[in-house]
Amino acid sequence: MATPTSETARAPDVTSGPGTAEGPSSGRTALPAARGATSATDSVTHRKIRGAFFTPTALCDHIVTWALRDRQDSVLEPACGEAAFLLAAARRLRALDAAAGHQPDSNLDRHPGCDNHGDRSHDGGRDERGRDERGNTGNLGDEAGQPRGNRQGGLPYRVQLHGVELHAPTASAAAMAVTASGERAEITVADFFAVPARPDFDAVVGNPPYVRYQKFHGEARGRAQVAAGQAGVRLTNLASSWAAFTVHAARFLRPAGRLGLVLPAELLAVNYAAPVRQFLLERFRHVQLVLFTERVFPGVQEEVLLLLAEGTGPADRFDVHQVRDLAELAAAEAGHTAGPAGGTTPGGGSPFDGDQPAERAVGPTGGVARQRAPGLPTGVGLPADVRRLAAVGRPALLVPTTAGTPAADGPPMVTGPSAADGPLAAAAPPAAIASPTAIASPAAVTAAAVVVHPAAGTGAPAPEPQASWMPALISVAARQAMLELTIAGLFGTLATWGRTTLGAVTGNNRYFALSRERADALGLGDDELVPISPPGSRHLRALTLRTSDWQRLTDTGLATLLFRPGPRPSPAARAYIAAGERNEVDLAYKCRIRSPWWQVPLPVTPADLLLTYMNADTPQLATNRAGVAHLNSVHGVVLTPDHRRAGRDLLPLAALNSVTMLAAETVGRAYGGGMLKLEPREAARLLVPAPELVERLRPQLSAARRGVLRALAAGRLTDAVAGVDEVLLVGGAGLGPAAIEQIVVARHALWSRRHARAGRADAPRSDPERSGDGPA
Repeated sequence: MATPTSETARAPDVTSGPGTAEGPSSGRTALPAARGATSATDSVTHRKIRGAFFTPTALCDHIVTWALRDRQDSVLEPACGEAAFLLAAARRLRALDAAAGHQPDSNLDRHPGCDNHGDRSHDGGRDERGRDERGNTGNLGDEAGQPRGNRQGGLPYRVQLHGVELHAPTASAAAMAVTASGERAEITVADFFAVPARPDFDAVVGNPPYVRYQKFHGEARGRAQVAAGQAGVRLTNLASSWAAFTVHAARFLRPAGRLGLVLPAELLAVNYAAPVRQFLLERFRHVQLVLFTERVFPGVQEEVLLLLAEGTGPADRFDVHQVRDLAELAAAEAGHTAGPAGGTTPGGGSPFDGDQPAERAVGPTGGVARQRAPGLPTGVGLPADVRRLAAVGRPALLVPTTAGTPAADGPPMVTGPSAADGPLAAAAPPAAIASPTAIASPAAVTAAAVVVHPAAGTGAPAPEPQASWMPALISVAARQAMLELTIAGLFGTLATWGRTTLGAVTGNNRYFALSRERADALGLGDDELVPISPPGSRHLRALTLRTSDWQRLTDTGLATLLFRPGPRPSPAARAYIAAGERNEVDLAYKCRIRSPWWQVPLPVTPADLLLTYMNADTPQLATNRAGVAHLNSVHGVVLTPDHRRAGRDLLPLAALNSVTMLAAETVGRAYGGGMLKLEPREAARLLVPAPELVERLRPQLSAARRGVLRALAAGRLTDAVAGVDEVLLVGGAGLGPAAIEQIVVARHALWSRRHARAGRADAPRSDPERSGDGPA
């Protein structure tokens, strides 16, 4: 694709801007982005590369209805594709005109300079020529600030609908589509990351391009990182394109502006998005997320959410609304139409407006969010200090606040020491968990406001952006129970036990991982083969991998041997190496960056425990009694000397409990096919029984092992977990049945949520990125 030149003018109000052919629109592959007719020059392949798929009209309308509240509002859709959101904005502006009793022919006469009905107070401080105090008109492609378009009555008009699109034919189609709708839009042909940010817009809406870090590289990634860096946000090379896009988009807003985007649900939990989460809470006064329990885009594996952020920050909370699908989203909005200037029509306020009343709330000094009134989608708010406990080796399962006391009708208070300067110290037993309401089904779980005070004299905790936002989906009773276990020292992170490590990255598992039959056929000696846990993790669901287990796997023909000759390969090994070079195995990324390419790096000693990486049900640990090496289809845990005995003997059994299973749903992330994916740093934050508790319960856990193993062998995971819960949570931690039920229901709700979005039955059951190359 050629870079558009300054002479490009393919349709009314299509202007050229900065950028190159390698921009954010050029690689969208996962999230749908645009609706509309396509140019004859824009092939299906090109649209797929840019991610130019359909965004449902209902989704565009919902975001735009929330974002545009005044008939004078200006809106920008970056990477606009064929203007799905701009067309929705045109419909919204006409609806606002109708509500105000005014029927303009187009947005030409919506400008105050040619509309006697216009309220000048809504003109964003612009003069009679449509300029703001800096002389800008809001035209992205017009650095001189000169007004574009037709004049009416001798006065310039201010274009309210703006877009940026890299692909010139698509930009022309977008402009023509908006014109056909009776409105005018100015579309700048440019790489959005190369467009200088000017805070001229009341709203920025859209569906950012989604390019994973493996394909988001070179100049495109460099421009994205520079754009995010200008907002003070430093992103790593592991960040996908949407992260920088979200930050850069926010910089085009006026201070009180509104940002409405369709984003991957990676925002909630992944490490690379932590700076984005922090930025959103610091930039905006109100941050809301709308989550879906079912897939919104048919045929697209990636889970999405809606980000609705507004006002000038910082935020003292964020709100979460969960709906089943677009139909339920529309139903929630029905009768709650936002009116001009953020007001409401007689039907009532939008359930997603930032300042709607809640059932219970604590003011900003208390730092607590609220529970939405009954009948609306579940609304869970968490304070901005959601980013703290993970930094001190504790899961961020409940949120400390700065000061204040709970409201009179608020929830019970859970007190504990501050974690600002180190791990949570021993403390007096926290307040008792409130008796939970009876729950008919997981869908009935509703989270409420909770306040936790730091210890006296500690002041406000330092911001720590690494915490996941996933705990916002857990009910208050479940969060309280988990926090109580943590404060009491009964549960801690897996990092307390030892270090979680990646498995060996071969570069090509099919070449390096061999069955005994294949190795014998090649004539390879045992001194050139290393015993390994075979690729996959199904064989690790029985708590232990013994030598006899490994031999059984070998006898069944699994790849339990790693080809790893020494510095002087045998003739048979040299022949196999030559065969690999003929098949270009040596050109795989991980092979070509090591020398010699055929010698896979391995740790000096095998891991004590093996941890499953991709999980349909829940992550599980297995003791590596066989002492074999492992590939990157599983993780390893190297235990500290102090905890090695208890860890090898009992931790895989003890970790098979409801608290750990719920914690896994919050630190891991959902992947295609409903799988739960756990990276080493995420696994290190997994909440597991503390070493002291496990050692104290050694006799009881050992006695329960046989029954747990029988249940696992029969495929009855629920029964196995119940057996461990009885020993660990009831007998060891003193939790009552009601508290355990809340934890079980909360975990099941999250489990059901990721499986409901899995889609077709033949969805992938393993991570394609784990085929051997592994992370770069």
